Amino acid sequence: MQSLASIPGIRSAGAEGGGSNVFFQPQGQPAAQPGQEPTASYKIVTRDFFKTMGTRMVAGREFSARDGEGTPPVAIVSETVARRYWPNESPVGSHLTLLVRVYSWQSAGAAQPLEIVGVVKDVRNDDLWNPEADVYVPLEQHPASSVFLVVRTAGAPMAIVTAVREAVVALDKEQPLNDIRTMSDIISQIYGAIRFPMTLLWIFAALALVLSAVGIFGVMSYTCQSTDARNGDSHGPGSKRPRRSGAGVARSAGRNSIRSGARFAGGAGPQSRDDRLCLRNKTD
Repeated sequence: MQSLASIPGIRSAGAEGGGSNVFFQPQGQPAAQPGQEPTASYKIVTRDFFKTMGTRMVAGREFSARDGEGTPPVAIVSETVARRYWPNESPVGSHLTLLVRVYSWQSAGAAQPLEIVGVVKDVRNDDLWNPEADVYVPLEQHPASSVFLVVRTAGAPMAIVTAVREAVVALDKEQPLNDIRTMSDIISQIYGAIRFPMTLLWIFAALALVLSAVGIFGVMSYTCQSTDARNGDSHGPGSKRPRRSGAGVARSAGRNSIRSGARFAGGAGPQSRDDRLCLRNKTD
């Protein structure tokens, strides 16, 4: 990681391995039946992984140089794990024991309690609404056969691909480096299927609002025109029928729509002439 971080244009670098789910036993919790133990995503990371990914620490500390081979094993948990198994206290300083991997039923390592040294913000990988329960362990204490490299750059991300590839080859000529993508590309691929139906939903909602407004305007305009015609016919011989322009009717309909809504919301209030005109046919 030091060689990658020293490349011009790279601000920090990290790696992540593991990724499988594991059963674990939280300290202070009653032992569950076999196969019903708490589960979490088991992630093996380097010291600067959280810094590189921009994952903020909530409590405790990140992994450091003192968390190496031969030192007491440690772990960092996500907020979901902390809330679920230590709801009324901080898990920092407590312990958990990794049991077996969920899918392979292989041992997750020596059944030695891991001291929880920190809590990080939840990460949403495949589900936007439900964060994962994660348990992180340092790579120096849990070697992984394969890892994902992550780098944070100061400029265009793809501009440093050649330098990163050369740094990896310098360490191991047989080590392949493929599937290089930016975080924006990964997010677009995961959540791209959600954006299209959500956009359609907003379009149809806006269309429904416009159609509702046009319908209310039309009904009020028709009501006012019908009332005007009745009032004109009720005058005596020789009297002039009151006339209204289309714009006047439209303005009256708009005002009456607002006043009607106000009466529904706050009770009936004083009525204007236009208000009485449109509502008179109800009492005649």
